[in-house]
Parts: sequence; structure tokens; C-alpha cells
Amino acid sequence: MAGSSKDLDPAPLLDQWNLTLEGTRPARRQAQIFEVRMEDGVPAMLKLYRRLSLGSEAESPNFLSLMDGDSTARLLRMCPGALLLERLEGEMLSKVVARGDDEAATEIIIDIAEAIRKKRQGFKPAKDLNKRFETLQETPLDAHPILATATFRQARDVMRRAIDRDAAADRGMLHGDLHHTNVVKGHRGWCVIDPMTLFGEAEAEYGQAFCNPSYQVEIVSDPKRAIRVANQINSRTGLNHERLIAWGVVMAAHSLVKEVNRTPFEQRLLDRASSRLEALVTAYGTVANL
Repeated sequence: MAGSSKDLDPAPLLDQWNLTLEGTRPARRQAQIFEVRMEDGVPAMLKLYRRLSLGSEAESPNFLSLMDGDSTARLLRMCPGALLLERLEGEMLSKVVARGDDEAATEIIIDIAEAIRKKRQGFKPAKDLNKRFETLQETPLDAHPILATATFRQARDVMRRAIDRDAAADRGMLHGDLHHTNVVKGHRGWCVIDPMTLFGEAEAEYGQAFCNPSYQVEIVSDPKRAIRVANQINSRTGLNHERLIAWGVVMAAHSLVKEVNRTPFEQRLLDRASSRLEALVTAYGTVANL
């Protein structure tokens, strides 16, 4: 289980939990997913984590247990280093955007975020937003020329203000990674997967929605789209426009730093992250000046 790119062996848990293996998904850095079927014929997903650690998803069992299938995948079983989860066999929410219905996709994001917000005081996650963005705060500006630009400096200023405000806000449990490729349609409707589980203000839950679907560059690189999404969220929830887009800026800046530190480095992904950040900083400036 130590290698970051090697396939993991599900055989011990297949025997222990009476599962039938139906498919294997590509190995990932933190975990690997296997399509399985339970003894009663119900399809499920077996997620094995490397080094017997759930890593950034350490508190996902707490989150999933609290949500109990309300707009989330169900947690069926668990043991150290492994989760057995409901298998969601429909399309990702990103497909709705690809078909030209970004507003409908945003409504689904809001539905899920609001379901989580209703249970946000169910438990207090260990990691807050200040901890989540340590890399963004600590990466030196001379690490890459793109980090010395006015846009990135503005983004860091927005991040500092957002974190300071969050410390004094009405905080609660967040999914922490709510975006279009983490939302999948199942027989119960749209559900979110892979909770990072953070502690913070409600506006922060939407940060990733402004940055995604990340590969649809023409959408996420449009400042008008960010303002429209903020208006749509505000009209449903009453959450603050400026704080909403601020967390979009923070998420975009964090993604940019990740691309700078990526090994091997990919200029294409850096350019995409830079374009997204530029759009969100522009949108933030527009909303902050209203």
C-alpha cells in the first residue's frame, strides 16, 4: 500500500465483507476505488486508502454518518484505511454544465450545500480554513514569476481578509470540496462524494463552485459568470456576495499554487489556473466596490 501509483489489493476486504469485485478504477495518489457488489446484490464502492490513513478525508466517516445519505453518498461500512460506500452510477454534475445549463447545476450545488448547512453543528471538524490554506499563505512569492503578479498579490490580500473574518463568523461543518465533479447522480438524486470536512463560515462551502468545472475554461474564466453564481446563491440563501466570491478567489489562488508546486510541472494547467484566478479577482473587485 505504500506506493503512490501502484494498485492496491482489495482481496482481504472482499473476503471479510463478502464482496464481489466488479471493476477497478485507476490508482490515485491517496486512494483507489473498486466497484463491488455486496452479498445481497447491492452495488457499492470500496475505497482503499494508502498507508491505512484517510489523509485529507480523515473525518469523512463522521461527516457521512451525520448526513446519513441526505444529499451525500451513504457510508455502508468502514475499517482502518477503508470505506465501503454507496455506489452512485449516474452522471457527474459537470455534464449538466457541459450541456449548457450552468444555472441548473448551480441550483443543485445550493441544494446540497443547504442540506449540509442544516446539520453544520452536528460535530466540529478539526481543520479550519486557516489550516486548509497554509500552503497558500506560506508559499514565497519568488517561487514562480506568476506569484509575483498584481493579481496573485490581490488574491493573497483577499485570502487574509477572508480568514480574519471567518475567525469571527458563525462557523460550522463544511464538506470542504463541493464542486461539479464531486457531485454524482444516483437513484436517490444528486449526492456529493469525497468530503474533505472543514470548519468555517457558510460562504466558504461555495468556493470550489466558482472554480469548477475547472476544465471548462470559457466558463470559469468569465467574471460575469462568477457574479451570476454569487447572485444565484444569495437569492436562495441570503449569504454575502463579497464573502462568496472571496472564497472563490481563495480556492483559485490555492489551485494556482498547487500547479506551481506540481511535479512534473504542466504549463497548460498553470495557464488554466491563472486565467481562472484573474476572472475571480476581477469579479471580486466588481462586487466589493458595489
